[in-house]
Amino acid sequence: MHFRPQRWLPKDHGLYDPLYAGDDLKGLHPFSQGPRACVGKEVVWWQARLFFAKILWKFDLELAPSQEVNLEKDLRVYGMYIKPEIRVRSTPVRRANA
Repeated sequence: MHFRPQRWLPKDHGLYDPLYAGDDLKGLHPFSQGPRACVGKEVVWWQARLFFAKILWKFDLELAPSQEVNLEKDLRVYGMYIKPEIRVRSTPVRRANA
């Protein structure tokens, strides 16, 4: 088994090799899955949850003026998510002292 990065190059790239044109790239899971998955993957998910929880606790978020986002129409999936640009305005939350 060899690492061949040419597999992922687009056809118009200068180093594209037609030898890999029939490869099924959807089977690649570089961080594995199941019990032998990358340990760091779970750590990153927990850090992301904590980060977003803290943001949502400290700030009220609202869409920027004149922005309309319809995720059912605008969110695309091609093996990876192609996300629309979403701009938000953040306002610090004012909480009464408990």
